[in-house]
Amino acid sequence: MIAIPENTAVDLGPYTCENPEGASGGCAAITDYSGMVYDHHDHQMLMFGGGHAGATGTLRSDVSAFDFAELQWKSAYTPTSCAEMRFDNIDPSNASWISTGQPLARHTYDMLVMGDDPPHLLMLTSGAVGPETCSGPMAPPGFSLQTKVSAYDPVARTWKYHSTSTGDWDSFSVAELDPVSGMVAILGSYGLWIYDPRKDAFAGSKFLPVELGYANNLVYSSVDDRMYYFMRGDSTRVFELALHRDDWGSSTLTELTGVVGGPATLETGYAYDTLNHVIGGAVVDGRFSAFDPVKRTWTTVEMKTEPPGAKVGTLAFHEIAYDPVDGVFLFITDYPSGFHVWAYRYAGTPPAPPGDGGLGDGGGVQAPPEGAPPEGAGDCGCRLAPPREFATGAVTWGLLIGALTARARRRSSLPAPRRR
Repeated sequence: MIAIPENTAVDLGPYTCENPEGASGGCAAITDYSGMVYDHHDHQMLMFGGGHAGATGTLRSDVSAFDFAELQWKSAYTPTSCAEMRFDNIDPSNASWISTGQPLARHTYDMLVMGDDPPHLLMLTSGAVGPETCSGPMAPPGFSLQTKVSAYDPVARTWKYHSTSTGDWDSFSVAELDPVSGMVAILGSYGLWIYDPRKDAFAGSKFLPVELGYANNLVYSSVDDRMYYFMRGDSTRVFELALHRDDWGSSTLTELTGVVGGPATLETGYAYDTLNHVIGGAVVDGRFSAFDPVKRTWTTVEMKTEPPGAKVGTLAFHEIAYDPVDGVFLFITDYPSGFHVWAYRYAGTPPAPPGDGGLGDGGGVQAPPEGAPPEGAGDCGCRLAPPREFATGAVTWGLLIGALTARARRRSSLPAPRRR
């Protein structure tokens, strides 16, 4: 994907999937009120979500994984079948299916976190989960479920359930890994919790006398060692979370004042761009917004597309993550926009891996000054190298996709990242 020019979104085609065996509904509804994360241990994207089964919902219990070698999403394992999705097959102690050990479908909002020790995908929300069944009788009135912090092992492709309940915070809170301590920060409507996945225990908590709303986003910024909370609305509000690792109760949450130009959004998503040190996302009608945590400014650009003239549309809920290996955002658009998968480079070109063979051998766009917006973002006073020229048209578009796929396969043949 290093061949993608700056400020350009490449259409990788519609998100494709299959319903669980015997089930109806829309399998692409895994994106409903849900998100994805980048697995930096295995260089893949991981997604879990869904819920509200029926004509358009889904009861999928599988993790959907984006394969950078094939440039497509695949089920990581076979989901629980419709015949198994019976009331008597529900484990109410952890909201899972007994026969497979897989969790019931639910909204995951911005509550998926890729942990480091161990390298598991953590799901920290009940996400409006209900005892929805696909076959047999429905759950009786008053039947309740308990939800625990759930951990998915991307290598074994199995789930396990911790003892910590997710009931202490709102199901539509936000969560983010603190890569310095290995802890997970969970920010709810009125409080902050620090969760230690290694000990499956709380390391601290704090009441916050401010109403933060719900279904928002929390992103860690390595350039200043802060987390940023984005509150959706007519103009996105930004809060800075400063973690005090020697005394978690002294952590502070401060709304940034004087920040103008924030996008108007409903439920959306953001991710941290490690190349340009901005937090980007909030894709609405083909426009991409980026927040610079150092300058504390917003930049919104109209994305160029490959193929030219393609319509990006709007992000599906929280479905965006950043791939630091290729230097691109990967996101899925919503139902009116066709559930398409897009790869987008904001600016710059990451270094090519050894033996890359030419598609990133120094001939592309050079990284801009730190925090500089891409070409076309307005008069920023910065200097950017001109983007690599790409021919347009059906033939050259096919060549571009072929080149991206070939390079992804070459990259996947390199030694795998060391798992910690």
